[in-house]
Amino acid sequence: MRDTRHNGSRGFTIVEVVVVVVLMGLVVYPMARVVASSLEASNNEFRLTHAAFLAQMKIEETRIRAACYTTAGPLCPEGGPSDFTAIFNSTPTTVGNPCIFPVPFEDFKCTVQYYNTGGPGHRRAMRVRVWHDTNEDDTLDADEPSVFLETTISKRPPDW
Repeated sequence: MRDTRHNGSRGFTIVEVVVVVVLMGLVVYPMARVVASSLEASNNEFRLTHAAFLAQMKIEETRIRAACYTTAGPLCPEGGPSDFTAIFNSTPTTVGNPCIFPVPFEDFKCTVQYYNTGGPGHRRAMRVRVWHDTNEDDTLDADEPSVFLETTISKRPPDW
């Protein structure tokens, strides 16, 4: 009979090493995929949150410009009331490249559109779409996270 006791040599057999490597691969690979997909989902939510913030900022900027229609105050942007009135009165229109966002949001793009609401001539619907331009082609692609906001704004002339 052969003595099967440990005779002082140490180490693992090749079969044991292969089994451990295969088991590790079966456990680690799916976990790595879960982590990667979690990070991607988190990045998309991060971009959507920033896009919503920027879309709201663009709407507020337009409301300030609408208020400047009647008065020129410290909040009025350059161009004053006539700049806004020209855009407001042309319906429907898409404002050309209105979105120059500050650093660190320069990768975000947007479109701003004004539409006639069908009511009196002093109201317009404003539609803002902001997206994170991941491939830097300045167009909204299906895989880019985006936010769409719509509101109604009105022009209030001095005689109202």
